[in-house]
Amino acid sequence: MFQINPQIAYLLGLITGKGYIENNNIISIEFPCNNQFIEGIASCPKCNWLATKPKNANNLKCKNPNCLKDDIDASKVKKTYDQSKSFYSSVKSIILPFLETGINLKGDVISSKTCTFLTLTIEDDLYKFIKNIFNPAINFFSMKIPDEVSSFTKECKIEYINGLLDTIGYANAGGWIPRDGKNNHGRMRVYFQVVKNYELPVSIDNFLRSEFNLPIQTIDWGHPNIRDAKLEDFFKGKSSSFGREHQVKFFPEYYEIFKFRIESKQKLFEELLQHNKNAQFKEREDWLDSGIKELKINQVKSFHPNEDNLSLDKRVRKHFDAFWQINLAMGCKFIQSIKNNSSIPDLFEKTGIQDYRENSNNIIEEFNNKSQILFNDIQNKYQSKLQSKTKTTLRNNFKLLDDYPKEKDTYPVLVEWLKKFIKDDIQEDSGVYDTSLQTISNFSSNDESLFSRFNNLDQLSIKPDVVGISKENFKTFFIESKITILGLKELGQLIGYCMVANPDKAFLISTKTISDSLLKSIQRNRNILQYFNKEVRIGTLKKDQVEFLNI
Repeated sequence: MFQINPQIAYLLGLITGKGYIENNNIISIEFPCNNQFIEGIASCPKCNWLATKPKNANNLKCKNPNCLKDDIDASKVKKTYDQSKSFYSSVKSIILPFLETGINLKGDVISSKTCTFLTLTIEDDLYKFIKNIFNPAINFFSMKIPDEVSSFTKECKIEYINGLLDTIGYANAGGWIPRDGKNNHGRMRVYFQVVKNYELPVSIDNFLRSEFNLPIQTIDWGHPNIRDAKLEDFFKGKSSSFGREHQVKFFPEYYEIFKFRIESKQKLFEELLQHNKNAQFKEREDWLDSGIKELKINQVKSFHPNEDNLSLDKRVRKHFDAFWQINLAMGCKFIQSIKNNSSIPDLFEKTGIQDYRENSNNIIEEFNNKSQILFNDIQNKYQSKLQSKTKTTLRNNFKLLDDYPKEKDTYPVLVEWLKKFIKDDIQEDSGVYDTSLQTISNFSSNDESLFSRFNNLDQLSIKPDVVGISKENFKTFFIESKITILGLKELGQLIGYCMVANPDKAFLISTKTISDSLLKSIQRNRNILQYFNKEVRIGTLKKDQVEFLNI
């Protein structure tokens, strides 16, 4: 094996968390910063217990039953951390210099308020080693902890986890759970936040247990049966909301051997750690320590129409009633051992029952039927709302085409127009979709052709108003619709989408005309319409037709 030192181990952790293995010996690491500022724990100034904000209250209230001070000003008791500033300075002044002490590399750091990027150019031998150890994965969307990490020294294993923490580890004062310690209330949690990748959460759980005997409080999966078990989002038209990140949650007091090199993360981690240590919680609270308990029929979750969604890993495109069942499906070796020792493995997988039952098939069937019954009940509850929504959609589709009070009123008209355009232009049938309310990746997760074309774009959150894809050659078409006079801002938005997704044709269409300033800009420099040697076409929507500008 390639000679591993702490710096290489740390780099491997960074890559697993948020890395891209580029061409030409280049590795790039993303340090996302979703919020510029983050706050620490609110503590009562009188007794130092946790203070929280009751519903409809302006000030915080102490959780100490012997205090209950209720006029606490949050701004006076919470520390505030500037994450954007800390991420950039930490990557540039701490992380990069640390890597340089053990790796021959050239590094570059760029940053915005929402993200810091570290780009490294490394030597050929190390680059080949990294490609090989993660093969076939080339970015964090599909990486797991390589088996080779288990053979590292303890110091290098710790540095590997440190790399994971700096990229996908989060200390958040709002993530506490209601537990009473000897000296305080509210047990603080830290977590690994994993986007899209279904392999990594269980990989982290397996590794921390096997190598460090550390507890994991729970894994919160981005699966429809877990995140939208009552189908509230689904029936509100937010069918892709389940596809949020996975979170591997743990208590900081067991993880003192690790550290963040991102300073704001480390300071907040120390806050949470000290709170829990001072509170003195007795229980270890590990999901595995509590055992796999038999599921009761009243714990069955409703069937969810997105259980076979294409955005899910193939191994979890099915129904689950408990998060540990997803752990098992994704390779948890500890639950797999329990399953192997159970009397009827299929029964255990469905219900958690480990002993022999003569009526096992009937039990499994009862669980399946219950899931469908629950769905039917929920669907009936929302039926009147669905019918009303359908009528509204039909009215919008058949309204007078010369009247567009809102931009969304143009979408159904442009969907029909684009279908006809694609048929006339390339003699192919097509699928055309209103994608205005979701990113392309989320929307395409229900369509095989769209999903294969746009699967890697979800982190870029692009939302063209209308997207078409031909059914034979899979050519793609974007429409950005407006009801305002078109200017550089509107053109720039569509060009941005095109530079990300590279559609075969793109249209900027409005019910109004083009501005004089945009027209002059095009006359002076026609290149502003171009992306990848293609050109955006600009048109005006009149009734159900589009008239393209002669420019």
